[in-house]
Amino acid sequence: METMKSEETFEARIAREKQEEKTYKARVESLISEVSKILGFTPQKNRDDSWRYVSLDIKKGEECLHFTSGNYELKDRLKISGNFPRTEKGEYIDPYDYRDKRHEITVSITKTTEQIARDIERRFLPLYRELLNRVIQRVNQSNEYDRTCTENLEEIKGKKLTEEEKKQHRFELHGEIYGEFSVHGDSVKIELNSVPVEMAKKVMQLIDQKN
Repeated sequence: METMKSEETFEARIAREKQEEKTYKARVESLISEVSKILGFTPQKNRDDSWRYVSLDIKKGEECLHFTSGNYELKDRLKISGNFPRTEKGEYIDPYDYRDKRHEITVSITKTTEQIARDIERRFLPLYRELLNRVIQRVNQSNEYDRTCTENLEEIKGKKLTEEEKKQHRFELHGEIYGEFSVHGDSVKIELNSVPVEMAKKVMQLIDQKN
């Protein structure tokens, strides 16, 4: 007599799918690690702590590649995109011009690690490195501008700025004379209120001497 197989319960199906996706994630992470070694990069901590998705960076100097996989769109494929450095203030500088297509590629995880590494070297890295150099230049310019603003504003204030003052490139005066000093590179904007007439005359004399 043939024994009927019992149907998989909902709980059993969820447990099975969860284990399958854990296995998939481990497989993809191992694949990325091997590709990273071939390219001379170092794997970073997975950004996603869930058992389902892969969101992993590999890094070498300023170069940082981002791998994603595991969602329905990318099942059995890896998407490779690039990360870019931020300014000292943590600001992101977009490497793309208006309407530029974001630079990323996808590869099948059925390929060998050597094939994937070659795809990345041929199809991704050349343009990514051009974009990275563009961002690094802009980041350096932004950092230099911020440092100039901070140095000039501290000379005016006569003491260290708070982090918020550094961020805003300005500080406020509180007291009988109140207002604000703001710096834009080597140019200063001054807004003062309740300035005595005699002091205002002296300020005007200094301006006349400069002009």
